[in-house]
Order: sequence, then C-alpha cells, then structure tokens
Amino acid sequence: MSALDLATATSMSFDCYGTLADWETGILAALRPWAARNGITPSDDDLLAAFSRSEPTHETSRPALRYREVLRRVHGDIARELGVPANDADADAFAAAFDNWPVFDDVPDGLRELQQHAKLIILSNVDRSMFFDHTAPELGVEFDAVITAEDVDAYKPAAPHFERLFETIDGWGLDRDRHVHVAESLRHDIEPANRYGIASVWVDRRAGAPGGASRAEPVDATPDLVVHSLFELVEHRRRQ
Repeated sequence: MSALDLATATSMSFDCYGTLADWETGILAALRPWAARNGITPSDDDLLAAFSRSEPTHETSRPALRYREVLRRVHGDIARELGVPANDADADAFAAAFDNWPVFDDVPDGLRELQQHAKLIILSNVDRSMFFDHTAPELGVEFDAVITAEDVDAYKPAAPHFERLFETIDGWGLDRDRHVHVAESLRHDIEPANRYGIASVWVDRRAGAPGGASRAEPVDATPDLVVHSLFELVEHRRRQ
C-alpha cells in the first residue's frame, strides 16, 4: 500500500470527539450560558482556547484519570482563567453536558459506506460508558473494535492507544501497511500516526480556521490527506 490508498485499506481507525462528534458545539453549549450567568462575555474562540490549554495538562499529568473528572477539572481551570469563582456544581454540570455532544450529520452515512470495505476501530480519549451510552447509538454503525482511554489508562497522543490498535490489527491477521487513521486533532492523532508510520487523514472540521478545542499549540504533523467531512473522505475513496 502507498502512503494513502483508501481503495485497498483493510482497516480504518477514527478519533471520535472532534472527528465524528461535534465536541466544540457541545462545549460551547455548556459554557456560553455559564459565562452569561456569571456576567462575562468571552468569545467562542476564547472559550475553546481556554479548554484547549487546560485539557492536555490533566490528561498528561494523570493518565489514569477518567474523562468526566478531566472535564470537571478543565471547567475549574476555565473559571479561574476568566476570573470566575470555581465551584463543584458548575464543574459537575459541565462534565454531565458531555452526554449531549452531537454527532456530525455526515457521520452515519459516511461510516456505513466505509464499513463495507474495511474494519472500523474507535480510538478515543473518553471512558467506555461515555462512548457506549451516549455516542455509539448515534454513529449509525457498530464498530469492530473500540479502544478508549479507560482501556489503556492513557490519553492520546501517548503510545498505549496505538499499541493496542496494532495488537488488534495483528490479531485480525491484517496488514498494518493497509491501515488508515482518521482524525481531527493534529496533536492527539496525526502526529502519533506519523510517528508510527501509518497513513492518516486529517478531518479539518474548522475548514482552515485557526483555534479550536484541540489546538492549544502548533504541532509538527503532516497528514496524507486533508478533508472537511466524511462525505469528502468517501468521495476520495470512490475516486481511487
């Protein structure tokens, strides 16, 4: 397989939140009314940037911390950064709002078509119950494997997600060289895909706009293909 040959890929892994589920809409739906109640008027970009700065610090310092607790701690950081007293009730509400993060409209049909040609795997930085109870029913397919932060006691871009991914592919008797990783985050996903020598597709959901919930700082990462939706990814596969 060449650096990227979707037509002959036998397995594909997907980040979920940011790639398949619209976490920025979900994050802002929780933070905007909270900010208004506290009499502050940060822009959407300010709120997402504050989230992006905080989240990796907790994931890196406490890799076994469950993601709902990560969200609680992130909310406290955002409150302190914006000069608002942090409290447990607001942090709990922010973590609970995860349950309403929506799936992008292009995802169910896109995944159904891709699953006709390759095994599909989730690589996600959340707890298993968060994925299976709230997001999986909206994705339109049943994934062939799901690997979460809870499973490996780590958060991407650390190695354990990708090590478990390779164990899974090898266990199926498939060729790692015919695997493609698909994700929105350059830092969490595309950079480690480069590191491990697997083909990658960057789903640039912000269509080139700067900022966002996963872009706290620049990262040296080069995807093999850039698309803006799963529809574009499917169309690219059809053309190969």
